[in-house]
Amino acid sequence: MGGVLSPTPIRTELVGHVGELVAHLIPAHCGVRAVHVTPGVVAHYREKHGTQMNVSFAERILAATLADPLSVYQGKKQKSLVFVEQYNERFLLIVPIKCGHGHIWQETLYKAETASFLERGWVRSGCLYRRGD
Repeated sequence: MGGVLSPTPIRTELVGHVGELVAHLIPAHCGVRAVHVTPGVVAHYREKHGTQMNVSFAERILAATLADPLSVYQGKKQKSLVFVEQYNERFLLIVPIKCGHGHIWQETLYKAETASFLERGWVRSGCLYRRGD
């Protein structure tokens, strides 16, 4: 018999809010500025990037990165934005997010060497915001 299936709710964690200075970059269809992450994404970046960075430190600066990023880039996909903050003098913290209807999801979390990150083609052509500009 045809009925409406009720999807199982996904357990998520609030990791921060997109700040006032970059809120205009969030597509209108999102309707929110709160950024959530799923347990699967957290497990992914802890496992894949945990040996490359101090994950605890990265998670501690995550909310501030979303609220007041060093820069924001257009991601590879139309609905993706990449929030960037200084991790240390040599590396950047990279936080890709995906904007959907009524929600924003953190896609992952990693660090990248500043020079190599800035050389990526999509980075060179997609800066949407830079703190202080």
